[in-house]
Parts: sequence; C-alpha cells; structure tokens
Amino acid sequence: MPPLPRFKCMTRLHKIRGPQKFDGELVKESLLHAQGCKKLRGLLRDTMRRWWYVVGHSNIECASNRINFTWVSNRMALVAFDLDNTLGSFDPIGPWSSFFSIETLENDNNKIFFSKPLETRLRAAENLLIKKIIADKELLEKLFRPNLDALIVPLVKAKKSGKVRAVCMYSNTTCTFAMYFAKRIIEDRYACPDFFDCLVDATHPIRKYDWEQNKLNKIQPLKTFIGLKKIFKNMCEVTGPIRPADILFVDDRVEKHHLAQEERDGLTYLQVSGYVPHVAKTVRSRAYLMGLKVLLEADLTNEPEYLLSNIFQRPHVGGFFNLLEDTAKAIVTPYFPPQPFKEDSMKIRRVITTYLRQFSKAHQRTK
Repeated sequence: MPPLPRFKCMTRLHKIRGPQKFDGELVKESLLHAQGCKKLRGLLRDTMRRWWYVVGHSNIECASNRINFTWVSNRMALVAFDLDNTLGSFDPIGPWSSFFSIETLENDNNKIFFSKPLETRLRAAENLLIKKIIADKELLEKLFRPNLDALIVPLVKAKKSGKVRAVCMYSNTTCTFAMYFAKRIIEDRYACPDFFDCLVDATHPIRKYDWEQNKLNKIQPLKTFIGLKKIFKNMCEVTGPIRPADILFVDDRVEKHHLAQEERDGLTYLQVSGYVPHVAKTVRSRAYLMGLKVLLEADLTNEPEYLLSNIFQRPHVGGFFNLLEDTAKAIVTPYFPPQPFKEDSMKIRRVITTYLRQFSKAHQRTK
C-alpha cells in the first residue's frame, strides 16, 4: 500500500492504519484544504489515484481555484445464504434424493456415477418428483419460510440493478438435491433466472479449507471468510479485492458460525429466525407416496442396472428395500421437533437496507 504524504492538511489521514479504517470523508476534506497550493493538489491527486481501491475514488480534477471529484463506489455486494432452516425446511422431500438425484448421488460424499441412459432416466424421475411437489400447494408452502419475500425481494431488485454482483448458497448440507430444488423454486417464484450464481454444499471440493479449519470435530466444515472468498472468486468469477465489508451472510444458527469473527471488519451477519415447521403427518405421508409413484411411473423398479447399482449396494444401505424403509422413517418422522416461528421481517428488511446502502450509485459533488 503506498504511504500517504505527511503535510499539514493530511495530519489526520497519515495516522490511519489499513484500508478498512480509511475514511473517504477525510479525503474529501483534505482535498478541499489543499486548494490554492499546486504542489499539495498534485501530490494529493497522485496519491489518491494510487489509493483508488481503498476509497472507490475514480477521478480527481484539480483547477486553479476548485477541485471537482466524482465519487464512484467500485465495491461489489456479495451475498451468501445458508439453506436448511434459513431459506426453508426440506426434510419432507430430501430423503428421496438418495433414489434419483444425480447431484446428491454423484457428490463427493457418495461418488456414485451412472451410464448416460440411466442418468437420463434419473433426471426424468427427479423432474417428475419436482412437478408433483409443486402441484401439492400445501406441501410446497411448508417447505419455504413464510417471510421469504423479506429476504429475497430486495436482493432480487438489487441484483437486477447491478448493485449485487453475486449470490451463492453456502450450506453444510449433504443433500445437494435440496439446494437445486430451492434454487429452482425461488428463481421461478421471483422471476429472476440465475439469481443464485453457485451452490456449494459440505461435499464440494472447494470446501477443503473449511474442513481443515474444523479442528474440534469432522462432522461438518466451518464457514470461513477465506472459504467464502474462494467461492466468489473461483465459482462466481468475481474479480478484484473482496473484503469482509462486501459480504452479507444469512444464517439461522443460534450459535454463530466462524464467519462471525469478520463482523469486526464490516461483514454483515444476518441471523434470521430458524424455520422448523410443523408438517402434518398426512402431508408427510403424501410426500412419501409421491416418491413411490415416481419410482413406478419412471419404471425404475424394472431396470436391472438401477437396482444393481451402487445406490443400494453400499454397506450402510443394505439393499433397495432397506433404503426404502429408512426413507419412510426419515420423511414421516421428523428428525428435529417443530419450533414456533418468530416473525423477523422488520429486522431482515432493516439489515438488508443498511447493507445495500453501502453500494449506492455514483454521485458528483463540486466545491
């Protein structure tokens, strides 16, 4: 980082340490104090051009008796969402991913791969299941948090306007199907194709650093700033520096993730109410029957390659009927007891509005 010049009108500036503490208002103030002195104006101009990445300043024009400057924010809003109990609760449908979700079966947790013809049939079965879920309005309503609009609508507007550069799903789930399902429904509902730039679950190779940082247990990876920065750089193709202050992270967990350490450097951590709904047993039973119908309608039960595949030959699975029994238990009997939902729409809107305000459009000012 270039050193700041030491002269009287910069005495407040040269003491500042690091880009996170650099105050653009001090720059404006010092520029104005430098009027009438060609040497100081030239030095400030050259210095500020080297500091563009810190303060977002794109142009300084010095005249004999005034300084014009255009204040342009070159920072990018970057948003990361957790999945389970944040965007929704997908346990009534998630277990079926073990039967015909390519994304779940081929992820780094399972590593089961298929011939092209069988993969095509599994894709068709998965799409058939999604259509049946969408057709069941009562089930679909229970899958997503009731105040999803408060979370998604302002960010959809901000992304369409160019204020938000990238949105990712950053989850510790191993049910990759649930992430793709949530992406599809949310993007359709809010008419924003490609709202989510990437989906990253616990099994994704890019989470290697997150796994390595969890020294206490290996049950799930941590959520870290370095890990998230890699996601935005490598998967969302974000160029330029990424700072904690550029990121909005949305998660429901009561005990905050490792990322909370970055709040001191400006990261916005939106801790939402966890969504663990009561889903009637009749609705859960319908969700189980949907999967059975898909198996029959897709004619997978008469496909030897499917029945003899590694889906059912893994030691912990124990065959087709054992997996079917485990799926029934997982769907009909929820793992977590339901919790009353605490309405938090006002908090969500306030935090998102404050966060997005940092990325306002360019404005000009002359003195």
